[in-house]
Amino acid sequence: DLQKGHGKEIVEWLNEQSKTQKTKLEARLYNYEISTKNFGDFEMFSWIGDVQNARKMIIKASKKFKVRVIEGGYKPKEKLFKMKKLFLLLLTLLTAWALSTLFIGEKTQSTINSYIKQADKQSKELYDVSIKLISYDKSFLSANAEIEIDIIDPTIRKDIVEFIKLPIKSNLTIIHGPLFFNDGLNIGLAKVSDTIPLSDFIADKHKYEFFKYVNDDIAITSNTKFEFNGNFHNKGIINNIRVNGDDLSLKVSPTIMTVNGNLDSKSINYKSSISIEDITLNTPDNYFNIKEIKFNSNINELFGGFYPLGDSLLKMQEITLRTSETNIPPISLSVSIDSKASKEDNKLLDERKVNISLINHKQIDASIPIDSINITQNFSGFLEEDARSLWNLISVSSTMKVDTLNSELSKWFNTFLSRNSLVYGLKVSTDKNNKHTGNMDLMLSYIGQQYTGSDLEQTFLNFKENRLDLLNADLQLSVHKDWLNTLDQTSLDVANSTLSDLVTQKLIKESPLDYSINASYKSRKAVVNDEDFSEDLANILNN
Repeated sequence: DLQKGHGKEIVEWLNEQSKTQKTKLEARLYNYEISTKNFGDFEMFSWIGDVQNARKMIIKASKKFKVRVIEGGYKPKEKLFKMKKLFLLLLTLLTAWALSTLFIGEKTQSTINSYIKQADKQSKELYDVSIKLISYDKSFLSANAEIEIDIIDPTIRKDIVEFIKLPIKSNLTIIHGPLFFNDGLNIGLAKVSDTIPLSDFIADKHKYEFFKYVNDDIAITSNTKFEFNGNFHNKGIINNIRVNGDDLSLKVSPTIMTVNGNLDSKSINYKSSISIEDITLNTPDNYFNIKEIKFNSNINELFGGFYPLGDSLLKMQEITLRTSETNIPPISLSVSIDSKASKEDNKLLDERKVNISLINHKQIDASIPIDSINITQNFSGFLEEDARSLWNLISVSSTMKVDTLNSELSKWFNTFLSRNSLVYGLKVSTDKNNKHTGNMDLMLSYIGQQYTGSDLEQTFLNFKENRLDLLNADLQLSVHKDWLNTLDQTSLDVANSTLSDLVTQKLIKESPLDYSINASYKSRKAVVNDEDFSEDLANILNN
């Protein structure tokens, strides 16, 4: 505000200076006067432009024209209206956040209860372990809860409590949503975290011995985020493990575990992973190391209540074995296990593929006939009803007398043999320097259901009498002749002599490239390389 009587000339001067100096400043009068008790009367004016530059020019004008200037915080009506709207919006958002946080606090408690009840149900069924929510203390933004983990079976508990402090207690810290700021802004229902030192599990009388060998306590940290749609994401970390004994040392890098699933889903659907960068075991005579262990699984159902259906993959990037024996070179391997399990017509279908590869095969004696092996196993035919009845029997086994348990298991096994058509397949292939060196393909089928009796004892008697009618089998086996050339001379001479005799007996077929067997057994007929050996097999089995 400018001293009365000088408003017009100062505003004109300010605008002229702004044009001359090419600065962003525009001043104007409001034709409105303000009277003060101590400083007199002033004409009200406003300006638009850079704040620092405007203040410098207004101070300069005050000195030039020798007038008083006061600064006020007046705003135009439209700006006041916008500020009111912004304030109301912020107030609405804060109210909504407060109400949602209050609601989420209630929702979180029910979600945690549901989560623990689900975990308790599954752990009781699978491991005979109970999980209980002991307390839940809630405030506006957070809560603290305590859970208790214990073993149900009194016999097992008695043995374990000698070394492990039971029940195991865990204190959970719960942060209510919908907004989280600790790891950047994100949205969710709640975050739950806890950290348990492994020493808390150890019975007091064994803690001294525990710390004698374990360098630092082993902390187990868990963080779980719950989303509004029922999804949850858990990440657990076991910190470095260092164990030193009299003749051994063990080092395990941090173990990272994740589990993702949905609490609202009626079916089981979990994705999980485990990752360990390094495990090293040293003894005076041996060295063992595994690098980059990674396990991933996707489970969508439990067959019979206990066997996971889905897929999983385990990879161990490098396994190194060294020994002090001078004649044994170091060995480095890579291993992968790819598993898939599903069901069809309420029967289990299970497949497992294993690859073992020799990484440092060029540094190892050339006489080793393989540097890579692939194994595929298939199993099918197990009825889910029988799997479930077995699991139910196992679940109550701790409450049964030994004789009663044996009797019930015998009944179950007799039923199992009477109605399950089981098929087992095994394929093995070997390679050396990227060349195929051998192959085996075996298929076994159980077809003895019709010979089961009223009880297991009678069934075994029937099986003995009808031993030739219990299985069907197919076998294809081949060994490349290049494989034989990797053997030392003594071993080669023995192999050639043995193979020559088998070829003469028509048990093995020889070609320019390999030795092979093609055999089958079905309906009491045994055929090897197109030759009928049924009578020979019957004589062997009957004798």
